[in-house]
Amino acid sequence: MDTDAVSRAIALISAAGFKNGYYLPLERIQEAMADGGPALDKLATEVKQIVVRGRFDAVTYDASLHPFVQSRLARFLDERGIERFSWDLEVDAGDPQTDAAALRRKVSAWKLSGLLVRFPSDFGI
Repeated sequence: MDTDAVSRAIALISAAGFKNGYYLPLERIQEAMADGGPALDKLATEVKQIVVRGRFDAVTYDASLHPFVQSRLARFLDERGIERFSWDLEVDAGDPQTDAAALRRKVSAWKLSGLLVRFPSDFGI
């Protein structure tokens, strides 16, 4: 892949006011989390290189990957001002039992710029 071309395109999109997020590889990270230690370190190094080379403004990831983000990427993301966006399909915003205050605490503790959750729709999606 021509990372320079990708980076130029990303820079243009960023200049237009959009954020560009790198979608963390769910299955690869889950496998590395199951293997532990060196597999996590190797994948974290690879992710960091991709984010830097691609000039990404953010990372996006499933909430199940939070332990990896916290243990292997948090300092890197903080130092570079790279935002975090996540989603948690276990949370249903339409459920009266959903605790909005707990969600706000989660967003704050995880240093998220956004958290996507399920929301009831008349369209059934």
